[in-house]
Amino acid sequence: MTGQQCNRLLELPKVEHIVVNDSKQKYLHTKMFYFESGAKFTAIIGSANLTIGGLVQNEELSTEITGIIGSIEHSSIFKYLKRLSCYQ
Repeated sequence: MTGQQCNRLLELPKVEHIVVNDSKQKYLHTKMFYFESGAKFTAIIGSANLTIGGLVQNEELSTEITGIIGSIEHSSIFKYLKRLSCYQ
């Protein structure tokens, strides 16, 4: 994926970019890429940026979580995002 292709992702409808900036000097470096299709979801959580370096060149670690919307895993992810949203 090129940098230009990465930038195009942000132009898609329903693509949200959340940056956590806490005045208590917390810095969240983890990234989450979240997708829904029908009743299923996929979340990719890890250290990689959505760049050539992050996806191809650097040594990064991410994990993929898939499941049904409304499941315990899905609820846990949304509780976490809701907590983070107070930092926006």
